[in-house]
Amino acid sequence: MKRSGSLMALMAGCCFVSLAPAASEIVVYGKVGDKVVLKPRGVPKNITSITWKDDPNIAMDWEGGEVDSKRQFKERGHLNTSTGEMTLTGLIVNDSLLYRVEINGQELTPPIRLIVLYPVPVPTVTTSCEDDNISCILMCDGNTTGAEPVTYSWKSDDTVLSNVSKEHIVTKEEGSRIKMFSCELMNNVSRRNSEPIASPFWIQNNNTPQILPKIVTGITVFFSLLVAVVLLVVIHRCKAGVWFYEKGSMPWEADFWTNEEKKAATSDNNTTRQPLKEEVAETQMT
Repeated sequence: MKRSGSLMALMAGCCFVSLAPAASEIVVYGKVGDKVVLKPRGVPKNITSITWKDDPNIAMDWEGGEVDSKRQFKERGHLNTSTGEMTLTGLIVNDSLLYRVEINGQELTPPIRLIVLYPVPVPTVTTSCEDDNISCILMCDGNTTGAEPVTYSWKSDDTVLSNVSKEHIVTKEEGSRIKMFSCELMNNVSRRNSEPIASPFWIQNNNTPQILPKIVTGITVFFSLLVAVVLLVVIHRCKAGVWFYEKGSMPWEADFWTNEEKKAATSDNNTTRQPLKEEVAETQMT
């Protein structure tokens, strides 16, 4: 139970522990910038002295008084004198070393090998297809410098594939039934997923059915607008008595919809009444 709790604590701190095949050393993985706790095994109950070494140099030393920290361990190291655990913060790649610990003058085994890795980048999926258009190769690309060793996995739609290599070959038969592909890139300290891309054969097999509805919709909208314009022109002709291009006013002006025949009749009446008013005025003056 104690060992299980220690492993869970290490995984919670973004660090991973594995045991070498011959059990000669414990391998602990840490992510650049994170912290890691190195936990020795077989620690005695009563601790009187602790010496950690980043083989062969002394890293931290304690003999009942103050902890004597060396080099980078002065700022980034912490020693728990009750458990013998050494914590490193702000991990860098150069912290990847073999660490040994002596408690009460006795070296505890196995030693701990720390491996510090960069997190994997977000991968991208690229596609290249054969000239015969029978198969395509999908590549899960990403700069993995400092993050290796890495592993790959592939997903088609919502199904995880058995392929764990960097490339995935898609046949026309397989790709025509799948809409999207994506890949996952991971190492012992991180994992990232790519954006899904459309299956190249799904696009080819479904391109015509997708375009046809768009064409029909476009034609329908065009003729609907055309009918609306024609109706507007006819209504204007009936109401104004002339075609719209014969009007001197603009559509947003009130006079645009005025009937030209009624307007002309009103103008003639006003012209006839004007001389009559002038004659009446002259008669009154005499």
